[in-house]
Amino acid sequence: MKKLFTAILLSAVVFALILPGCGKDEAQVPMGPQGPAPTGPMVPGSHYEGGYLAGPGASYTFTVNAGDVTYIEVPFTYPVGTVDFWVKVVGQDGYTVLGDFDLDNGEIIQLSGGGTFYVTVYSKMGAGNWSATY
Repeated sequence: MKKLFTAILLSAVVFALILPGCGKDEAQVPMGPQGPAPTGPMVPGSHYEGGYLAGPGASYTFTVNAGDVTYIEVPFTYPVGTVDFWVKVVGQDGYTVLGDFDLDNGEIIQLSGGGTFYVTVYSKMGAGNWSATY
């Protein structure tokens, strides 16, 4: 009985170690709703973020890694007139760069100074798809 238990335990350990790694040829990249995080040098217009905000209080945060690029425009698309979408931007130092900006006042935000920015788009009213390209 003890040998049977040992054999079952060893089999379980082997399967636990082998099965999760089956079929992996390269390291996994953490995936967001739109795919892997962008890497490499910043090329304006080459990065896309987007999604669906389900209603008031819904939000999505994405990272803009500007690096040494000193000025970036981030245009947003969303269902103008049927929703009330806002944006907030926090810099890599944790300080707010752009606080509570109503996208109805301008669909483009500007990020300057390079570095990393954390952009949150959120709904105060309505639901719908949105996207940003930078």
